[in-house]
This record gives sequence, structure tokens and C-alpha cells, in this order.
Amino acid sequence: VDGSTRRIDCSVDLAVDVAPPGPFRLIPRRSLEVTGNSVMRVATNQIIRGFLQTLLNDYSKWASDESYRERRRANAEAVAAR
Repeated sequence: VDGSTRRIDCSVDLAVDVAPPGPFRLIPRRSLEVTGNSVMRVATNQIIRGFLQTLLNDYSKWASDESYRERRRANAEAVAAR
């Protein structure tokens, strides 16, 4: 990285255990796992993408707006005091 590129990496380790209901028990477990893993991967990637975009937007505002930083600081102190 040459200093002009900024990047945030994010990884997720997720374990889900599901007992297939009713007729799904007739489908081979491996087929259900492959399908379920694909669905979870897509859903998790969408959530991460949204989170990182929100984080980027928040940081951009925080970096350029002193009053916003002050409000965030005050909110963090209020939460920490609970």
C-alpha cells in the first residue's frame, strides 16, 4: 500500500446448526448444508457491505465535523456511565 489507499478488512466466522423440519429431512444433509451455506454467505456479505458503508459514512462525517465528534463523544460517555 502506497499510503494513498485506505482499506478496512472484515471477516466473519459464523456457525449455524439447524434441525431440518418435516419434509426437508428427506433431502440429503450435505445438500441442505451446501444450500444453507450459500444462502448464509450471501446474506452475511450483504450485511457486512451495509455495515462497512455505514462505517465509512460515519467516519467521513466524524473526520470533517467537529460538532459531530463532540456529540459522538458525549453519547459514548453517557453509554459508558450506565
